[in-house]
Amino acid sequence: MDENKNNEIKSLFDIDDFDLFQETCWSDKVYNIPRMEVKANLVECGKILEEMEEIDSEEFSMETGIEHPALWNNRRVDRLEMFHMRKPAERKLLDKAFSREIPMSIILDSPSPLYAHPSLGLIIDEHGLEAGYRLPFLAVGDKQLLRKTLEEKPDDIKRIIGENKLGFQLKTPLENVEIIPENIIEQLQTALEQLDKAGKEEHRSCLGIVKIINKTEDFTQKELIFDKLKEIYKYLIPFYKFVSWNSEDDQLDVTGLILVQQDAIKHEHEKSEEKLAEIKNREAQKKEKIEVEQQKTFEKLKNQVSQFSRKKKFKKKFVGSDKYSGRKSFKHVNSGKPKNLNKSSRPSQRKSAENLKVGDDIIITAGLFNGQGGKIVGINGQEAVITVKGLEIKVKLRNLKSK
Repeated sequence: MDENKNNEIKSLFDIDDFDLFQETCWSDKVYNIPRMEVKANLVECGKILEEMEEIDSEEFSMETGIEHPALWNNRRVDRLEMFHMRKPAERKLLDKAFSREIPMSIILDSPSPLYAHPSLGLIIDEHGLEAGYRLPFLAVGDKQLLRKTLEEKPDDIKRIIGENKLGFQLKTPLENVEIIPENIIEQLQTALEQLDKAGKEEHRSCLGIVKIINKTEDFTQKELIFDKLKEIYKYLIPFYKFVSWNSEDDQLDVTGLILVQQDAIKHEHEKSEEKLAEIKNREAQKKEKIEVEQQKTFEKLKNQVSQFSRKKKFKKKFVGSDKYSGRKSFKHVNSGKPKNLNKSSRPSQRKSAENLKVGDDIIITAGLFNGQGGKIVGINGQEAVITVKGLEIKVKLRNLKSK
């Protein structure tokens, strides 16, 4: 390795770098640039670690967290992260198989799909540098595989963990506890139970095997930092590979799960289409019923109007023209049949109001003298002077009929 590059790595972090993650600085954008510089140093450290023989470039991909003041983290930055994890193609395949097992509300709260896969990596916060293996809550498939491995291959797990000479801690959602090699199976099972409960509240909840390099104890000898990180990676890479899913040894039958998911999606789609068709059919029937009812109501009203209508039809009849102006005169003549005309009815023998004349005996058909008989003694326009019982009264011609 280039000696100058190694010297640069040995001086990556200062005490002031850790102070950037104190609570008073979490939401302060003034510290964004210094935090970005620390993140760049983490990336440089990750690139050096990738040069180790144990890190296969065909198997691992380096990623960084997306820590910056944002809505998803309540506008606070309490740490920075660098991960080494499976390649994007395998992450996509695993996500496709297990995405339906994660509630949408939790997926929306998670700012990155990186929190759905196990990793090796570094986290820097106000306490120091945490290096190790992490299994997040959203890594559904890998959690299943770890449970299965703990049940079927406990002796292999104990062999890989060994004597814990480096002083690793078991990271749980509640606390960090010292790893006891002879009890590691029970410790991991308990941590998995805690993870399933706590992860619903905090997407970053994880189970981990980590080594914390305290800022006050270990960073006084900066030249040892990189060597410690290499030693940590060498210890944890075998464990990571043993308990993590990979496409070559498909322990979870991910291909079969994807087919099942596709069948389930297809079935749900068909069911949804059937339900939609049923809704449309009900709506069409409802609309048809309404239209039938409206048509019945219309026909009923139409019949009533036809039966009870008293509207008369008129036509114009030419009666002459003005002698001086030449204007033509017309009058409306009833062209309809009398409503009360039927087979048994006889033509009326009563004179019309136009044919009444002085001297005719008449009967009054309206007003105070309704039904009284009298005689016409004079006509003035549309009024007639009538003598009734010795009295002379004026009555409209239309209210008279001949006896």
